[in-house]
Amino acid sequence: MARLDFCELAPATGKSRDLDQFEKFAKIFFERVVGAKVTMGPSRGADGGIDLRVESLEYGVTVAKLVSCKHYAHSKESVGNGDEVDIQDRLTAFACTEFIGFYSTIASTALEQKLERLRANAGIRFQLFNSEDIESSLLGSHAGFLVAKRFFPNSVKNMWPQVISLLTTYTENDATEIEGHWFVPAAFEAGEKLVWADRRENAVRYANEKAMTDIHRPMFLSAWKDAVRMYPDYFEVSANDIEAAQSISQMQPNWAAVNKLSLLSPSPRWSLLAIWSLVDAKRVRSILRSLHHDASQQETDLMAFSWLAMSTQTERRDILTRLFAYCAF
Repeated sequence: MARLDFCELAPATGKSRDLDQFEKFAKIFFERVVGAKVTMGPSRGADGGIDLRVESLEYGVTVAKLVSCKHYAHSKESVGNGDEVDIQDRLTAFACTEFIGFYSTIASTALEQKLERLRANAGIRFQLFNSEDIESSLLGSHAGFLVAKRFFPNSVKNMWPQVISLLTTYTENDATEIEGHWFVPAAFEAGEKLVWADRRENAVRYANEKAMTDIHRPMFLSAWKDAVRMYPDYFEVSANDIEAAQSISQMQPNWAAVNKLSLLSPSPRWSLLAIWSLVDAKRVRSILRSLHHDASQQETDLMAFSWLAMSTQTERRDILTRLFAYCAF
């Protein structure tokens, strides 16, 4: 599913607030994301068959490219054969050796076939950017994300509104009352201990949370495996057995490795202990006390969200976030 809505860019026709916005976006895209030099465009009025002319250094050689921008996102139409005419003449006119189609939708099959014939018969080089290609380039780098934030503010704002959300697997119609206590029978397997609630809505909430745990279990296991790979000497599993492990019980903390914690620099050390605490929080607190770093011995609580968030680098923070979000013990 597309994450960027190209309709946030003003239409290139009609009573648009900015008829040239897509071309302006293309200019910034090629400069900041692709790293090319824009030598012509964008401009208002007849363009002679070119929207942008860009140059890029490839294997030590400067390659001039003609960029044709087509913004059909509002009509949802593909860019057709008739929308790109005289490609070879346009390349010659602007001293370019490569054609780039930069489209907010996609190229039609007929246009792709036309370009393939030009490549085969005339040796013309071409590249097509459709909406998915542009999106991938934007969201695949820091520079691209900054461009996306500028031109697609609503899409970026709504891209990751929340990490997880509660799915409605059960409703109040699924709840059963026995002597004033409620539970959802379908949420429990045969022989499993039932959990009762004093109100119907609480029973349904618990049942839905229980269902989410089942959904999150493989995600939690994946995050745990990433933690084990990051700290291979601190878990009781060999590197060759990590991938095949089916549960956390097969990858328990190596408590005997406490005497090797000093080999880790401080921030990775506290992140490891935070991960271990999911298995045995009391034991981790005991370890911290032995290291004279427990919250009872200093102002900073090294297991607090605030400290871990500010002191942990991206890869470790990603693992900690997933372990917390998908916790499925």
